[in-house]
Amino acid sequence: MGNSRSLYLQRRGEVAHLIIDRPHRRNAFTDEMWPILADLAREADRDDRTKMMVVRGTDSTVFCAGADVAEWAERLSRGEGGAQNGEMVLAGVSAVADMKKPTVAAIQGACMGGGAAISMACDLRVADRTARFSLPPARVGLAFPYAALRSLVAAVGEAQAKWLLFTGEVFDADRAVQIGFLSAVYEPQFFPSKLDELLTVMCSMSQISLQSMKAMMKMVARGQTTDNRETERIWRELAAGPDHAAGVGAFLEKWRRL
Repeated sequence: MGNSRSLYLQRRGEVAHLIIDRPHRRNAFTDEMWPILADLAREADRDDRTKMMVVRGTDSTVFCAGADVAEWAERLSRGEGGAQNGEMVLAGVSAVADMKKPTVAAIQGACMGGGAAISMACDLRVADRTARFSLPPARVGLAFPYAALRSLVAAVGEAQAKWLLFTGEVFDADRAVQIGFLSAVYEPQFFPSKLDELLTVMCSMSQISLQSMKAMMKMVARGQTTDNRETERIWRELAAGPDHAAGVGAFLEKWRRL
């Protein structure tokens, strides 16, 4: 399906930027945008030219206000149910969560509902102080997508997750970073440079290491508490791999110059 005018990929150096570009509707997702999200996430994961993906709004005013509820109302007025749409939402969010490459949600402005779900499917969430959040699926008789819910509970804990979902309250970036919803928050004027710094650092790391640790963290999220054959295999392959040898050599060279 690929890019659309409202949702598309831009490659900037070693980073794939997934741009939400529907500002006249506060970047709200239409039904057709969810399968495009899934396709673009898989495309970015396959692209050997990039090391990671950033999800962001087209400008600094809004990240994503959620689903286009007006479209829902129109569909329901025609007597059409929402089951198919629900499946597309779940598939879109899951495709982001299932990416092997590291992902970052760069949040400015409103991050509500489905937008919050997309952000929770990413590995890291960073924002400026204009960001506002709300998780209100219960207001429209729905539930938070499971892939995002799992990440939400892991990030903020079960008690805070229940509070956010059961009340649907709007909270700001400072509270979000305090409870663990955000990884970092910056002043708006510094956000672009701070985001670039983060992406530069992450791209400088061994990508096989980052992807391996991401895979193992998913095992932890599924309840695995001890090493198994898969984690031991990952460790052996990393220890015998070229990135480890190169990293040790670079470390020793830097140490010799001190």
